[in-house]
Amino acid sequence: MNSDDIKKVHNPQVISTEQIDLLRRTICKGATEDELKMFLWQCQRTGLDPWSRQIYAVKRWDSKERREVMAIQIAIDGFRLIAERTGKYAGQMGPYWCGNDGEWREVWLDAVPPAAAKVAVLRHDFKEPLWGVARFQTYVQTTKTGEPTTFWRNMPEVMIAKVAEATALRRAFPMETSGLYTREEMGAGAEDVEVVESEPKALALSTQNQPTLPPPTEVWRSWQTPTDALLLGGDSPPRLHTGSIAATV
Repeated sequence: MNSDDIKKVHNPQVISTEQIDLLRRTICKGATEDELKMFLWQCQRTGLDPWSRQIYAVKRWDSKERREVMAIQIAIDGFRLIAERTGKYAGQMGPYWCGNDGEWREVWLDAVPPAAAKVAVLRHDFKEPLWGVARFQTYVQTTKTGEPTTFWRNMPEVMIAKVAEATALRRAFPMETSGLYTREEMGAGAEDVEVVESEPKALALSTQNQPTLPPPTEVWRSWQTPTDALLLGGDSPPRLHTGSIAATV
């Protein structure tokens, strides 16, 4: 590796050694070494902050693997932040909801859930809006007894609107959001993956007794793949140090 491959980066999203250990104990509790690397890679790729609850690590049961595997999800606020950072995001239209009659409404006031929701995302460099449409029956998350889970029962119009918005944002910004999904989307359509818990427990820190996070540190790094996702910080390299990460000087 020559000197041109090494760039000094000061990034507020840089994750230090201490923060990696904190992730291992809390948000990514129970994750394998490879799963932790992949989570850190997605944090770096998206620039989202796990401690601000913009990106999550969720354990789900994989019937093929016959074990719990980690799934990475982002909050709808994370989608919006990614879009805003592109400099091409020009706002949205909607959400709108419709019943079985197909008539779109700006406010959903019926006691029964809407049949579908749609949201349009605008870009400064596009002539037309990009729409995301989501049917309630396709995405509603249910318990083992077949009843909608708490959020989908109490606020169905909010939940299905989030799915439609996430779909529209992926269509508008495919490079930045490809492969990223919200928790509202992942409950349905994930083939051969069963949700272990209706409300993930190892996703975010409790509001009580939260540890003080060490500040991000300036690091030397050069990473190209998920193997290189762990950044060097602190006085010693992290335990998962692999790949083309250069030593500090």
